[in-house]
Amino acid sequence: MPNNNRITLSQQQSSDEALVELSKDNRWSQLKPEETIAVPGTYAQQALHFVQSFQPESVAYHIPFDFRFDKELSPDALEKALYALVQRHDILRTGFEQGENGLQQIVHGVVNLPHELVEAGQWTEQNIRAYTQQWAREPFDLTQPPLFKSKLLRLKNGWAWYLCFHHIAFDHMSIVQFAADINAAYQRALINPDSVSLAPMPLSVVDYAVWQEKHQRIEYMRDKITYWQEAVPDASVHLDLPTDFPRPAVMTGKGQDYWFEMDEATSNLARQTAKQCRVSRYLLTMTQLAVVLHRYSKAEQFLLGTPFANRSDQAELQNVLGCFMNTLPLPFDFSDKPTFRTLLNRTQQHFLKIFERQDVPFQQLIETLKPPRDTSHHPLYQVAFMYQDPPMQINLGGAEGVNQHLHSGSSKFDMTFWLWDEPNGQIKGNIEFSTEVYELSSIQTLLDVYSKVIRATCLNLDAPIAELPLVDLNDPFALALKGPEHAFDASIGLHGLVAAQVKTNPNALAVASDDGELTYQELWAKVSAVASFIREKGVEPGSYIGVSLNRSTQLLVATLGILQAGCAYVPLDPEYPQDRLAYMVEHSQMPLVLTEDACAGVIELLDVPQAPVLLKMEQVEPQSELSDAVSINPEQPAYVIYTSGSTGLPKGVVVPHRSVVNFMQSIADQPGFKSSDRLLAVTTLSFDISVLELFLPLTQGGAVYVAPADVAKDPVLLDQCFKAFKPSVMQATPATWRMLVIAGWQGSDDLKLLVGGEALPEDLVDELLLHSGQVWNMYGPTETTIWSTCFNVVSADEPVVIGSPLQNTDCYILDDQLQPLPPGVPGELMIGGAGVALGYLHREDLTQERFIPNPVTGAGLLYRTGDLVTRLSNGQLKYHNRLDNQVKIRGFRIELGEIEQVLLKQEQVQGGAVVVQGQGFDKRLVAFYQIKDGEKLSIMKLKRALSDALPKHMVPELLVSLDAMPLTPSGKIDRKSLAQYKVQTAEDVSAAQQPTTYSELYYAEVWKKILKRDVGVNDNFFDIGGHSLASLSVVAAAKKNHGVIIPANALVMNTLGQLAAIYPIPEPEKVIEPEQEKAAEPVVEAAAVQVENTNSVSSEIKETEGDKKPWWKRLF
Repeated sequence: MPNNNRITLSQQQSSDEALVELSKDNRWSQLKPEETIAVPGTYAQQALHFVQSFQPESVAYHIPFDFRFDKELSPDALEKALYALVQRHDILRTGFEQGENGLQQIVHGVVNLPHELVEAGQWTEQNIRAYTQQWAREPFDLTQPPLFKSKLLRLKNGWAWYLCFHHIAFDHMSIVQFAADINAAYQRALINPDSVSLAPMPLSVVDYAVWQEKHQRIEYMRDKITYWQEAVPDASVHLDLPTDFPRPAVMTGKGQDYWFEMDEATSNLARQTAKQCRVSRYLLTMTQLAVVLHRYSKAEQFLLGTPFANRSDQAELQNVLGCFMNTLPLPFDFSDKPTFRTLLNRTQQHFLKIFERQDVPFQQLIETLKPPRDTSHHPLYQVAFMYQDPPMQINLGGAEGVNQHLHSGSSKFDMTFWLWDEPNGQIKGNIEFSTEVYELSSIQTLLDVYSKVIRATCLNLDAPIAELPLVDLNDPFALALKGPEHAFDASIGLHGLVAAQVKTNPNALAVASDDGELTYQELWAKVSAVASFIREKGVEPGSYIGVSLNRSTQLLVATLGILQAGCAYVPLDPEYPQDRLAYMVEHSQMPLVLTEDACAGVIELLDVPQAPVLLKMEQVEPQSELSDAVSINPEQPAYVIYTSGSTGLPKGVVVPHRSVVNFMQSIADQPGFKSSDRLLAVTTLSFDISVLELFLPLTQGGAVYVAPADVAKDPVLLDQCFKAFKPSVMQATPATWRMLVIAGWQGSDDLKLLVGGEALPEDLVDELLLHSGQVWNMYGPTETTIWSTCFNVVSADEPVVIGSPLQNTDCYILDDQLQPLPPGVPGELMIGGAGVALGYLHREDLTQERFIPNPVTGAGLLYRTGDLVTRLSNGQLKYHNRLDNQVKIRGFRIELGEIEQVLLKQEQVQGGAVVVQGQGFDKRLVAFYQIKDGEKLSIMKLKRALSDALPKHMVPELLVSLDAMPLTPSGKIDRKSLAQYKVQTAEDVSAAQQPTTYSELYYAEVWKKILKRDVGVNDNFFDIGGHSLASLSVVAAAKKNHGVIIPANALVMNTLGQLAAIYPIPEPEKVIEPEQEKAAEPVVEAAAVQVENTNSVSSEIKETEGDKKPWWKRLF
């Protein structure tokens, strides 16, 4: 066993300042070839071993190199040099084994040299790269040293030397020392091949491990850890950066790297600023990166990981091979809106404090701070930063190796930044990033923003961080996405576009419904009559006129007649509540309502101070003489649509002819509508997308069929209507499309589908593509005229986006300070251009709040949509969620749509939605879902599916099965009613929590011994105080005592009950009576509701008679 006197504490210093002293005892390297010796692993080794055990196939901690030489090399000399290094450094003869007492370093007296000479003279460069990349991604067996491997390839013209180290045995300083040692040994081998040896090392990482076990216990570290307890008051702090792909439930470590460099001017500016501020370039550039991450994520507080050498400033440890490096979290706080100078000073102060505490093991921080365990990201910090020596260079006897930048195809964190100085002062770097969440284009954009922030902060140290530009303000394309620019004549008005088709196609079918058909000429004759009637009533042009009609051809007659009279129409849906209708009538001050016998009673009963005149459409007779379209001011209102307001009162959006005419011409071009097209209209007049359905066909010479209300709501009747009218274009909300698909609607290969009104679920895309020729995803608020962007969806395998702007439409993505954001960074979508409405009727205050002067160009108005949107690198827009209903639970920003996509991908689920219920700390995610007819889906199976696909914090706490999803009048899922839905749940029942089966009781007792607390079947090991190293003790005990092999990640992913079910412990005979069986999964039910908030499994087990000691106690 090791001599504990080999490393001692200095007599002149406290243990906090202990130095490692040189020992003169015999070396571990003097072990006989057949001997091994076991020494406890260091904290760093324990952490790396756990990561490898958690994901045995991971290569995240491989460090591969590819060096090319054009000078001659000696394979024999290289082999002898490598052997000399293995003999000199104990760590190169060390493997690792996990036992019940923790991780052990097993030092061997002799090991096989992992080196091979490969003849590759006939290989192409492509063959070579493929060979080495596959080789670099072959996992190490940590029990078998050495934990590095080497291949020398003899090429047609030169040599290639491939090296791969495992991080558990090498840190950055070790790799640099390896390069120096191999060069020295290689030169000696060239001189005297028979005698190649290097001076033994005075210390090794084994010595350090013995010292660490004795002195660096938690008691020794407690005062140092206090710093983080004060600096990190909330251990759940999470750097929630925007991602390109949904974050998986378990990160597997897939990644790539990207090499970059700062230009000479930026490098010089950074060097001068660091000198001016009396800080290192390391602290300066790390703080500048923190600014970028803050602006990207909007996180007020977060942590960055940064590595420390952790060699105690002891000369004897500087050249020792091994992993001493310790990556620790450095806090950043933007909550008080500091200037950059202030932030930089804070960073320096924090760094100096951490530098004095660099020996605090990261694992002890985890055990003390207890951050929430989540396998979808690294605890405490997700981004690491280092500024250190350049990548290793190899020189073999004067032959300089050229680094080819081989990478393992993995990533330890979301991102790792590594910067260094070249001899000429230029800053170069490498970023390793997770390809599970990021695309290379986003990383390149981030680096471009990083360079801009470096320059901006260096030039103005006192600039407010929130005002730093992240894009080039002189580049119009960087500021906004702009649709095609096309001139149009808005003075003709919406009705004028229809009148033009009356002259071109007078006898063509214009509109049809259950009440008959009208040609363009017949339609316009009735329109002219309505317009004359309105004028005869003395209604002034510009007035707002109500329309309260059932769905029939009369809708077109009434609305166009109002426009022809120079007025604007206001929909009054007869099915709306009386109070809402009364408010709209009174608020708009409408003098007249066009209605019919069947609906007049609704309007007559309204309690308003000044009742409008009612004009029944039955009273209007068609005119024999067709009137010409009246000319209007393009800014004159065409219609007013009342939408829900945050105050509880609806707000009226006033849309001018200018906006509608531009919209019609744009939509006719893309997605496209021809005179031969036929559209089936199913949307209520009160929903603005009805404007497209009713008028787009008539402005292009096509035909529209107005489906009656009962037909539009019934999928069977709607399918019959579809077969009869044979439309080529149809528009509806996702809820309506899903209703049709479920009803067996077959669609048509010639059909063009427009989908909008709410987010298009990915699972619905497959179905719609099967039933149509084209699917278009449409997006736009009422305030910018129906749709503002569109996207042709061609594959269910691609993410569904909202596309690019329509003609004469500008889309800006701005932050809270109204600063433009770069691609990849979510911000509020603000829309400008011809589609912007006039504002809210009689609500100047609200109009000024939502319709703002363009803060970027100063020209025109922008409408603040309140939608969180990202501009992608390909110029498309991706919708996330509403800003005013953004979900954040326990520090995590959550996209409900992402959860819904997973929910709807389950084969048995017909429809669903996820909402947030509760306030503050009581917030919880609740998933509502509807099962397809004839299908069954257990709650446990559904929850498992969600857990397998989503990070832990995104798995709904409650799952509620409904007979049908509630819908709004416009056909959208009624999320407001779901959020208020009262779910009858059974809270934790103590009996259901208790372990009962043989395996449950075994695991419960093991956990209790380790965690020093009682446990239940619904508990997760990490949630109740467990940590990674302790979990390995559970794994080791099950394997040693019962031969049960448990993956290291099983305790992270499962509750105790689940663990016992998946990895049962062999049961002694006749302990459990034959009739005793595990109970079925408990289900809490209410009327038409199935709810789950527990994974408990219950049963009863008897003790064996004649033995007072409980049977599970006898297992230990």
